Amino acid sequence: MFRFAAADSRVWGVAIVGLVGMALLVGCAPGEDPQVAKARTVLQAMVAQDQEYERYAMMIAEGSDSPEATERLLAGLGSDNFQTALVAVNALGDEPPAESMEALRQVFENKGGALKRSAAIQLGRLGDTEALDYLKAQLSDPQQLLSIPTVVLIGATDEGGEFLAPILSERLKSEDLGIRNEVYAALGELKSPWATEIIVAGLGKEKGEDRQQVIRALGRTGDPAMAGKIDRYANTQGLVFVTLQALGELGNPESVKAVKPMVSNDSAPARTYAAVALWKLGEKNDGVAAVNELIQDPDPTVRRMLAEQLASIDDEEALSRLAALAEDGTKEVRVETLRAIAIKPRPEFEAVLVQAAGDSEYEVSTVALNMLAQVGRGSVVDQIAPLLDSENPYVAISAAEAILSIRAREPATP
Repeated sequence: MFRFAAADSRVWGVAIVGLVGMALLVGCAPGEDPQVAKARTVLQAMVAQDQEYERYAMMIAEGSDSPEATERLLAGLGSDNFQTALVAVNALGDEPPAESMEALRQVFENKGGALKRSAAIQLGRLGDTEALDYLKAQLSDPQQLLSIPTVVLIGATDEGGEFLAPILSERLKSEDLGIRNEVYAALGELKSPWATEIIVAGLGKEKGEDRQQVIRALGRTGDPAMAGKIDRYANTQGLVFVTLQALGELGNPESVKAVKPMVSNDSAPARTYAAVALWKLGEKNDGVAAVNELIQDPDPTVRRMLAEQLASIDDEEALSRLAALAEDGTKEVRVETLRAIAIKPRPEFEAVLVQAAGDSEYEVSTVALNMLAQVGRGSVVDQIAPLLDSENPYVAISAAEAILSIRAREPATP
């Protein structure tokens, strides 16, 4: 969505030097942290310069501890620009603040399409019954695209299963695999016995590689009893990756006999999925041994896959190998590793993130800075502050948001 051209960097570099220079001449408010003041100046200057920069700043504000980030999102809800308002609505996250209800209500009542639906989802999360009724009507209309967040929201209500089961079952009668796959994906997120039953029925109806999304959905249920229904596909062409990943998620020790042979497979990607699944199934020694070989694989695609899979293991040794991949010599591997870490940011990665924040590739730097905004401590502010002067607008914005968020959690000591 957000692209950056070299020409933009020269323009922005000149602009930010001038703007920050003026801010420094004016000076900070009495007692104000100068780094916070500069971060605020950089951010304000950037969002005023281009709507794309404004949308990026709102997008990364999700989960920020900075009150200013919330204010920015609330202001964005009132934007006349459809894309800007939509980004603001979605950036409120899965737990929108109560103070956003009035602004969301205005969007819900006055806008249409995807923007109205997104506002309804956020209002529904806040308990708005009118919004929930609207979302139910959307789900009941077979002409409307299926919204997984809507299904999850309605499914959490007291009568969610009774309402959803016939609607989703009817959609599964479609001849369009894409429509059926959307339903399976939604059912997997519900993690309810009735939903699992529908997925299992689908496993018996789908054929060949069309079973991919069904198997993935069964893995998402987290029900170990489902492992026996899919372990036969661990070595089936077109279903290997998704089956191995699902078996790892389900965590049934009985699956080891289906997974272990795949650690010796001729395919390095297959070994990657098998190694991580084996680790999660309790065969850590064999899993670690395979991972240690794969982390040295000459194919960066394999190392990218490994990073994505390792992020699902809650183990210090898995985290240490992710940290190593974050320093990989290939940009794409570093980016994928940081994105994997971002699924569940941890303070333990702070040093890794600080180093990645200074990466010469802005795709790496911005992801690291956005995570530091969530888990960084006050001591890292001095290290990332120079990035406020970056010629890349996205790096400067991410650095500013990180500093404001960190300082909101941990103010500078006099």
